[in-house]
Amino acid sequence: MRAGLVVSLLFVFFLGAAPVVRSEVLFQDGFDSVTTGSPPAVPPWSGILDGAGRGQVLVVADADDVFGAGPGSPMLELRADGQDNPMALRALHVFSGAQVSGVVTFSFLLVEPEDEGFPDWVDLYVYAGPTTNDRAQRIMIGRGGISHAGLPGHDGGATYARGGPVRVEIVVNNGDDPVDYADGSTVAPGTFDIWIDGVLRDAGISRDNQVRGGITGFDFIVGSVRRHLLWIQDFQVLRGARIGEPFEPPPPGIYYASTPSEIQAIMRDHAGPGDTVVMRNGIWNSATVTFEGDGTEAAPITLRAETPGEVILTGQSRLRIGGSHLVADGLLFTEGHLTSGSVVEFRTSGRGHATDSRLTNTGFVRYNSPDRTHNYKWVSLFGRRNRVDHCRFVGMDHVGQAVTVWIDSEPNHHRIDHNFFGPRPPLGMNGGEMMRIGDSGTSMYNSRTVVEYNLFFECDGEGEIISSKSNENVFRHNTFIRSAGALTLRHGKRNRVEGNWFFGDNKPDTGGVRAIDEGHVIINNYFHALTGRGFRPPLGLMSGKPDAALHEYFPAHDAVVAHNTFVDCERPVIIALGAERPELTLPPENVLMANNIITATVGPTLEIRDPDSEVHWAANLVFGATVGIPRADGVEQADPMLTRGPDGIWRPLPGSPAQDAAAGITQEVSEDIEGVPRGEPADIGSHVIGTQGSGPMAPVGFLDVGPEWMRSGWETWVGTNFSAAEVAEAGRVEPGADPDHTGVSNLLRYAFGAGRTETPDGWAPRVTETENGPVLEYRRNAAATELELVVEISNDLRDWNPIDTAAAESYTEGDVIFKTVSLSGVAEYRSLFVRIRVVRSEPEPYW
Repeated sequence: MRAGLVVSLLFVFFLGAAPVVRSEVLFQDGFDSVTTGSPPAVPPWSGILDGAGRGQVLVVADADDVFGAGPGSPMLELRADGQDNPMALRALHVFSGAQVSGVVTFSFLLVEPEDEGFPDWVDLYVYAGPTTNDRAQRIMIGRGGISHAGLPGHDGGATYARGGPVRVEIVVNNGDDPVDYADGSTVAPGTFDIWIDGVLRDAGISRDNQVRGGITGFDFIVGSVRRHLLWIQDFQVLRGARIGEPFEPPPPGIYYASTPSEIQAIMRDHAGPGDTVVMRNGIWNSATVTFEGDGTEAAPITLRAETPGEVILTGQSRLRIGGSHLVADGLLFTEGHLTSGSVVEFRTSGRGHATDSRLTNTGFVRYNSPDRTHNYKWVSLFGRRNRVDHCRFVGMDHVGQAVTVWIDSEPNHHRIDHNFFGPRPPLGMNGGEMMRIGDSGTSMYNSRTVVEYNLFFECDGEGEIISSKSNENVFRHNTFIRSAGALTLRHGKRNRVEGNWFFGDNKPDTGGVRAIDEGHVIINNYFHALTGRGFRPPLGLMSGKPDAALHEYFPAHDAVVAHNTFVDCERPVIIALGAERPELTLPPENVLMANNIITATVGPTLEIRDPDSEVHWAANLVFGATVGIPRADGVEQADPMLTRGPDGIWRPLPGSPAQDAAAGITQEVSEDIEGVPRGEPADIGSHVIGTQGSGPMAPVGFLDVGPEWMRSGWETWVGTNFSAAEVAEAGRVEPGADPDHTGVSNLLRYAFGAGRTETPDGWAPRVTETENGPVLEYRRNAAATELELVVEISNDLRDWNPIDTAAAESYTEGDVIFKTVSLSGVAEYRSLFVRIRVVRSEPEPYW
């Protein structure tokens, strides 16, 4: 380093401007408008194609002479959306309108009319330069196959199913270098390939090399002795692709749609088991999308986004799913609202309730009405055996649930799994649950819905995070983090709550499980640092009302509460919750409390609010606060010897009084909360002692739930570096925290792409001397797109000036970008201080 050059690396966190929403144009062609030629004289055809060159057209053919435009004329002769007209076309001319380099792909579907079949023959001309037939290579698609070289051959084998579509891909290389396919083969310069239904039928077809303009268009000529209808669907022209960019022709059975009506038409006329309908990227404003049809278990029909998250449904958009074996995938509902009903419903007016269907990989973000009292749902499940998985429900602030299950007299067997729920702010009124299964009127019916492996993060809408109002549901392996409410078995019987994790972080009103009515089983759950009072206790079994109506309270009879661990909760267990209300005079009966570890920071540890409650105690350990009940067999006051593991979970140490001390119970509890097999005799509490973190079912974290494409860089970094139990501690994972006392905050480690335990020597920016002068070397996290790293210099630590780093040398390894910035231009400073200011563009907190 030069003498006298002093370098100081300073790190400053700064809140910047609001984020900028960006969109990316995937491709663009020359079709900005559509014009007609002559003859024939036909009504205007404007508006057939959109700006991306996509559309649906109809070609009508008869035995008349071929109509055509002059050589080289950039035009398109089409029939819009199947309009009938006695004047029949024989030719379709499509031109890219400009000379381009690289790859051009013409892609379309030929759909055979069901009543008449294909015409006798279809010639496909691909032109090099001016459009004259003399210079064209002729490709023919006929009843039997495909051939080229200008002869009407039909001996290439079957290329389409009768009554079905044929996908044609023409891949043209106008450049000077080969273009790679995804399978490693190439398109040679100056040639084009023909794909039929995903099979390469003709390769290396030469274009006219004397015309450097390349392939400018293609032309259908349909021949027959009578009129025919020939549908061309999913028409698109892709141009400007980079040389060397892999091209993989889409498989058969993929249909593209740009409007709800196109989706309905495809589902009605074409899509069958195994097919996919692709919604084009863009804004779908106030779109009512009806997705109805019948796939099979082995071959469902899929409706998916062209790019996950880039099909944006807003305004008053809705999705309706009706039929069987249907999958909706990759959509984003955001910044819209309804006033009633549901954003997504598993039913349609035409097909009724859906069965065996799925909503997956989809996001719902702030789909809120300006009037918070408008009651509508984000997802309503009807029918049988439907699934909602890997979805994200964020920012709901109006009356209604993110997911509602509607019940009838037959069990529905739905599955709701691997979803991210929250944050949701307090609603201030009833109706702020994240999930409801049934309602009061249907609460005596069996639902048998399974809710598993979901993450509920800061769900503060109201006292019920989940409101179960039906029979025989299963809630297992879910994680609740800093959520001000409880999993509430509000109505219904014989529900099972098993293997769930409740982390409160001592946040006010954080609860666990509240049970009403009979026959519930609550086993293998973990409750930590919960502070809920009133109807949000860590565990509460309710008293009931005599002759209660369906919407009122039934007492919690015949409940089993076993093998749970309560760590540092306030008033962990309350029996006869609500007994202080004059109408709730029926206490719980026949309650088994067995094999639980219960530690409390605020007592009483056990509370029975109605002395007539019937509770059977067996092998429970209580510690840390007053017991709260008279001495009873089955309740031992002893230190369970809990210790915090590296993953943040508190478990008993070997030698604990919980070891090998469990009482036998009739309920099946063959594994612990993490899936470790229990031996005989079993241990008290939710964990098998001495098996720390060895089971397959750890708490659910950010990396386990929701769509991967919605996961922020910050969530990925936190989920990679912290366990779910640690994430529950806000003071440990907030951006400014330094949980390991290294002197470096989480935010700086995230910004520079450093792991939680990496020492700064391995990743901190540094200034080094080179033969060309001093340089600053630093790295940044490529996934931290909301952060800007601004390099600034000063000679007095008061006035700082930014350095332009646009020309900095850089390279990428994995998710880290390495940069080198020359400081030679500021070497005249005798003393030089350098800092990197981390500018965050998000105005709201990360959580």
